[in-house]
Amino acid sequence: KTGVLALEKLSLNQVQSFMETRLLQIVRALADHPDAIGRHSTKAVTAAGEALRNFLLEHITQPPPALKTLAALINRSEVQTLRIFKAEFGQTPHEFLLDQKARAAAELLRNSNGTLKEIAFLLGFRDEYYFSRFFKKRKGISPIAYRHCEQ
Repeated sequence: KTGVLALEKLSLNQVQSFMETRLLQIVRALADHPDAIGRHSTKAVTAAGEALRNFLLEHITQPPPALKTLAALINRSEVQTLRIFKAEFGQTPHEFLLDQKARAAAELLRNSNGTLKEIAFLLGFRDEYYFSRFFKKRKGISPIAYRHCEQ
């Protein structure tokens, strides 16, 4: 409750900046967890794989980047970039990003009082209805039902 009262005294831009920072901390913690997607292999992650993963996590609040952007990041072709990412994380960069958004959404639904609209906006969805469909498809349950089950 104290945290919410402190946020009420901030401007909208300050609250948004705080929430984006907190979201990135949540996503980073989820991604670093031993059960995280892409951690199923005992194979070490290369510098290129780590750079791609970090870039995706740092841009979780934005639409998925073009493959061309990711390839330029590691100075490889688009085909090589996909091959590297799939070999190291078991899925495409796009699927990885969507999985991370779903995991972050679940964490926010469990541990915040944010509305669906706020969570959707924070994760870069165009509206709460699209976010709800996305969440239900990924988790098999609506965001509202998930929030009630987890409390």
